[in-house]
Amino acid sequence: METTENGKMPSSHFNGPALTQLCIRSANPVGERQRPGALSANTDRTGSLDSSASPQPARRPSCNAVSELDSWMEAPPFTGASHEGKRRMPGLRGLRDQRVIVTGAAGAIGRAIVERLAEEGGIVGVLDLDGEGAEAVVGALRETGGRAHALAADLTRPEQVEQAVERFVAKVGSVDGLVNNAGWDVAHDFLDTDEAVWQKLVDINLMGPLRITKAVLTHMAAQRCGRVVSIASDAGRVGSSGEAVYAACKGGIIAFSKSVARELARQGVTFNAVCPGPTDTPLLEGLDPTGRLQQALVRAIPMRRLGEPTDLPGIVAFLLSDDAAFITGQSISVSGGLTMHG
Repeated sequence: METTENGKMPSSHFNGPALTQLCIRSANPVGERQRPGALSANTDRTGSLDSSASPQPARRPSCNAVSELDSWMEAPPFTGASHEGKRRMPGLRGLRDQRVIVTGAAGAIGRAIVERLAEEGGIVGVLDLDGEGAEAVVGALRETGGRAHALAADLTRPEQVEQAVERFVAKVGSVDGLVNNAGWDVAHDFLDTDEAVWQKLVDINLMGPLRITKAVLTHMAAQRCGRVVSIASDAGRVGSSGEAVYAACKGGIIAFSKSVARELARQGVTFNAVCPGPTDTPLLEGLDPTGRLQQALVRAIPMRRLGEPTDLPGIVAFLLSDDAAFITGQSISVSGGLTMHG
């Protein structure tokens, strides 16, 4: 389940991860020198190519303009810990110095994602409707050596979205990745809802991601490299009772991701959707204070537990990394096996 825009209430009870984190580690955790076809050391910090060089987007292993080894040596050490309480060295290729905006980043899942990206050495834009919440997340990240910037914005206001992206670019030079995590939901049977509820659901869960995706794509297409990961939902893949319009929005995000993945493949920009399943959140508890719903869901999930916010950052970080450079247009379920497809 993704967080709400204000970072205070998670969204759908059917939109949370349960799958064990996907951990992919490079044989060289420090990174490696640029290979043929990579951005050269002479490329400017925004990632723009020298006009005299022939672009090779299909061969470019990284969106970063500096080599991973050099940046690892120069960047301040991250002294934080993983969610398991154990400090580890970054291991996914291409995340060091990657400039990524995460929406809904003051909430549970959003915060877990930005913490993971900071561990990997990324530069994170912590975007949330709750500006104070975003500032608090940034403060905590900086205390442990992370690099982050707070961005207060309402995704239903196009001008605020554009201004937030430009503020981030002004601070760090460009944007290499986007995680569409913000969302909102309310559970009611379709016949018990009205157009005001539909409009709010569509404006936040569908139009919001479209607005910020377009804002960042201007920069990604120009530098011929970028990663967009959208937190959709298994509700958008298989449907969910009480969430008809929400499911329609998430299904739209999946279809949108596949479509723009085709349009921008030759510009080196990848798009993928992550589809969480039921997650142990305050909203899920609020749907049934007796706990019977949670118990029924646990029995239905092959792994016999609900998802946790920390189940999601691993797959998100992977899809943002160079290890996933040849993966685009995919939707991946993170549900503990509740839904399976292939």
